[in-house]
Amino acid sequence: MDASVFFSSLGLGLTAYFIPTYVQSIGGSMFDVGLVGSAKSALYAFLPFFLGYLSDRGIRRQLYIFGIFVNLASTALLVAAKTVPYVIVTQLLASVGYSLLWPITEAMVAESVESDRRVAAMGWYSVSWALGFLIGPGIGGPLVAWGGYLSLFMISSAVLLFTIAFTLLTLGKSYRPKAMPAKTSPMLPSRALAPAYVAVLAYGIIFGIIVSLFPGYLGAFAYDKTTIGLLFSLFGLARIVAFVSVNRLNRALPRAALYLSVAFMFAGCALVGVLQSTSLPVMAALLLVSGYGFGVFYPVTLVVVSNSTKQERLGAAVGALEAFYGVGVVVGPIIGGYISSVSLATPYLLCCAVSLVIPPLIAAQDKILRR
Repeated sequence: MDASVFFSSLGLGLTAYFIPTYVQSIGGSMFDVGLVGSAKSALYAFLPFFLGYLSDRGIRRQLYIFGIFVNLASTALLVAAKTVPYVIVTQLLASVGYSLLWPITEAMVAESVESDRRVAAMGWYSVSWALGFLIGPGIGGPLVAWGGYLSLFMISSAVLLFTIAFTLLTLGKSYRPKAMPAKTSPMLPSRALAPAYVAVLAYGIIFGIIVSLFPGYLGAFAYDKTTIGLLFSLFGLARIVAFVSVNRLNRALPRAALYLSVAFMFAGCALVGVLQSTSLPVMAALLLVSGYGFGVFYPVTLVVVSNSTKQERLGAAVGALEAFYGVGVVVGPIIGGYISSVSLATPYLLCCAVSLVIPPLIAAQDKILRR
């Protein structure tokens, strides 16, 4: 399954960080860039919970394969997207594809291992998709420079088409679902996990601003597409290092790993939000430092939620977590795009402020779970 997730992520990673610069190339403003980024996550604000609940009925494999088809469709349609509204439509479809991809695969991984092995399993699963988002931008930048955005979108579609064939041939051998109850009743997210859900919402705001607006920020200061791709490959590399080390870090600092991850997010965003630098070393440092923080925070939080949930509710619980994240990545780019009219660095100052909300929520969640 990890190989299939890697190929899916590679196909998506080829285009993910170049859609903001594509919007600028067809005349879009920074506010338009923010709207497109929010459209990519609009349905993610609620679909993951319902799809996670649906997957608890034993159809995770089918939903995952369908998700790759939807991501292929959203990428292929970019070939014909010549206006900002058309791009927004393709990203709304991508929002459905993402809603089918991440919550379902996370539930599949959590279902496949015992609770004491989940941090390690989530770490290595995260490596598989992060590799795609590491390699993708590094290839995507030169592709745009060589053949333009049309070549980029066509090659990305070809990778996703290959992923479908590969997954159909291999997934039945690599994923063995556990038996599920024939019926499950609808269930709202657990109030006992409310602090974790709100913390993920805040995380989503910061992450959404970085991935949706920062490519445009770089483009506004005349960074070329190859450099932008390489910078976001550094972002992917930092997350991979975090995913590989997260299990060891969490065991060494079981209550401090999450706080440390937030400190990295704050420090990275402060390099632009507070210092307001535009130099290449600072741009690279922001993506490296914040990328490591992102890479530690989400797997550990995901395990906190999955370990506190019964097996038959696992999909719904993970889906709810992804839905709160989805709200964040919808709200973040819209607000960030709007306040960028004050200055291009203002969204990253907002990221610093939002990151300070997370530590009290982590403390509250820890207190609730220790009762």
